[in-house]
Amino acid sequence: MKFFKSRRLINSYFSTVILGLVVCTSLASQESVQQQIKDLEHDYLSYILPDQSYWDSTYISKSKGFGLNLGVGYNTATYLDFGFAYGAKDKFGIGTLQSTLYAGSEFIFKDDKLIYGPKIASWTIGVLGVLSTGYNLIYYTDFQDGSWQFRPELGLGYKTVKLNYGYNIPINNRTFGNLSRHTFSLVWYLNLKTVKSESYTYREIYEGELELIRENSAQ
Repeated sequence: MKFFKSRRLINSYFSTVILGLVVCTSLASQESVQQQIKDLEHDYLSYILPDQSYWDSTYISKSKGFGLNLGVGYNTATYLDFGFAYGAKDKFGIGTLQSTLYAGSEFIFKDDKLIYGPKIASWTIGVLGVLSTGYNLIYYTDFQDGSWQFRPELGLGYKTVKLNYGYNIPINNRTFGNLSRHTFSLVWYLNLKTVKSESYTYREIYEGELELIRENSAQ
C-alpha cells in the first residue's frame, strides 16, 4: 500500500510539474507574440503614422512588361543600340530595382561601313541604390567576317535609364574591325505593354504581417 501511495504521489508531482511547464510555456508564448506585435507597431507606427500621407501610399509595387531597348554608344565610333525587351520593376519604399532581358543589335558606323552586332543582353538598375550592371553576348559582323564578344558593364542608372562603361572580351577573332575593348553607352528601356502589376500600401503590409503573427501563434 505504501508503494502505491508513493507512486501516486510521484505521478501527482510529475503531473503538476508538467502542467506548470505547459502553463509557463503558454504564457511565454503569449508574451512573445505580444512583444512581436509591439515591435511591429513600433516599426510601422513610429515612422508612418506621424505623416498620414505615407500610411496609404504604395510601399511595394511589382510590374512586368514588354518594350523597346533604345540606346546610343561609342566604341572607336558612334553606334546605335536597338532591341525588344522584357522588363521587370520592383519598388520597395523609395528604392526601385529595374531588370531587363532583351534581344537586339548594335549598329556601328565606322570607316564608311556598317558593323552589325546582334546580341542578347540583360541589365539591372538600382543595385545598391544607383548602380547599374549588365552583360552582353554579341556577334559583330560586316557580313564577310565576324567576332563573338562578351561584355560586362558597370555604371549609374535611374529608373529605366542607364549610363554604363563596358569592357569587350573577344571570344574569337580578336582583331576584327579594330574595335576597342572599351565601350560607353546610354540606354533607355521604354515599356510598351504591362502584362502583370500588383501593389501594396504601408497599411496593407502592416496588417498582413500582423495577421501572419497571429496565425503563427494559433498553430
